[in-house]
Amino acid sequence: MAHISIVTDSSARFPAHSIVHEYPLTFASLQIQCGSTTIEDGNHVDMSAHHSTIEECQSVPKIEAFSIDQMAEIYAQLQSESDHILSIHTSAGLCDAVANAQAASQRFLGKTKIQVIDSQSVSYGLGLLIQAVVKAAKQGADFDSLIR
Repeated sequence: MAHISIVTDSSARFPAHSIVHEYPLTFASLQIQCGSTTIEDGNHVDMSAHHSTIEECQSVPKIEAFSIDQMAEIYAQLQSESDHILSIHTSAGLCDAVANAQAASQRFLGKTKIQVIDSQSVSYGLGLLIQAVVKAAKQGADFDSLIR
């Protein structure tokens, strides 16, 4: 059976007892830019601790995606252990995560099959999608089935 790596970004949130804790996921970090303040997001970051910073922000907070080079580095690390990489990210309407992941995946054409998917969601919505993919992967679904 082919090994499939799943990549998402740090905006994904999951229920405490989620199946995703039973599958190796790779997270690409996002940041929240609030004026001159940068808040690092991470899959274990409690964003409620930053609520006052975001509330007091003088401008609309903006999600900053990882760079193309950062995503390419993640893909390069996974390439040696994976037959396929499924990369599911925060909505393209909210940040450049999908565009940067697609650009990074182009560096691996002919080397590794990478499928980048726009979740058209964020936070728990993205988390629910990842949870469904992990469940299917654990049940033996092939790469093409996971994409559908």
